Amino acid sequence: VQNEARRLTDMIEQVMSYAGIQSGGKRYELAPLQVPAMVDRALSEYGHTFRDAGWQVEKQVDENMPPVMAEASSVESAVKNLVGNAIKYSGTSRWLRVSAARAVNGGRDEVQVRVEDHGPGIDPVDLPRIFEPFYRSRQVLASTVPGAGLGLSIVKRHLEAQGGRVSVESVKGKGSCFTLHLPAVSEPERKAV
Repeated sequence: VQNEARRLTDMIEQVMSYAGIQSGGKRYELAPLQVPAMVDRALSEYGHTFRDAGWQVEKQVDENMPPVMAEASSVESAVKNLVGNAIKYSGTSRWLRVSAARAVNGGRDEVQVRVEDHGPGIDPVDLPRIFEPFYRSRQVLASTVPGAGLGLSIVKRHLEAQGGRVSVESVKGKGSCFTLHLPAVSEPERKAV
């Protein structure tokens, strides 16, 4: 009952979020965000699921990384979406790693939050379309996994609206790794805060 209630709540939140983005009514309140605390909050949402289903969860978070300039609720929602997808689409695998660290990408400081699984992976034919609204792969449609196909589209739009992006690497039969690329607060900005 608890899992079904969470699933329905998540679906309603996704539809409302998508509607807000589509209407242009979504406004982001950016502020310095400490990623380690945000990752902890996102993972705690699934604590019961991890324990009840015997998940092996690895967390590798650099506690000394710079904050990011982002809206806490939408970034936390993005992490929860990726963790929830890893749980839903894991198949028989019960392994998950969430990591976060500072990186330099194209000369720009960023914080990368990765969510990795050892699930069945994503078919290369589907990879170019997984961030499209309402897109669900043939493999997912043939399964009994519920969903509307909105989550990854919302993640992409949230990140891009805040100067970030999301990327994915996947090997069919081996698993997937989704990465949130968040702009780090620069050293001068940190001193000014």
